[in-house]
Amino acid sequence: MVSPIEHFVTRSLGTWTAQRSGHNLAFRHVEEVESEIRIAPVAAEDPQLMDLLASNNVAPSAMCCPFSVTWQGTSDWDENATSDGS
Repeated sequence: MVSPIEHFVTRSLGTWTAQRSGHNLAFRHVEEVESEIRIAPVAAEDPQLMDLLASNNVAPSAMCCPFSVTWQGTSDWDENATSDGS
């Protein structure tokens, strides 16, 4: 049987678009931000994952459905700037 978290992660895999707006009263500006979010599975044997588990004293047997999240966003406040992360 699939656990609720496995079900959630499996349904979340893929590329998503997020939109938000921020209101800056001092500058009388509404900022529109659009981001692309990617959620991808990570192999249980992935060396970076193994290092992360070891550095946090977590046994590999304790993990369930590892995944990575990366994002890239643009804002109309500064159209030449993008932000990203993982």
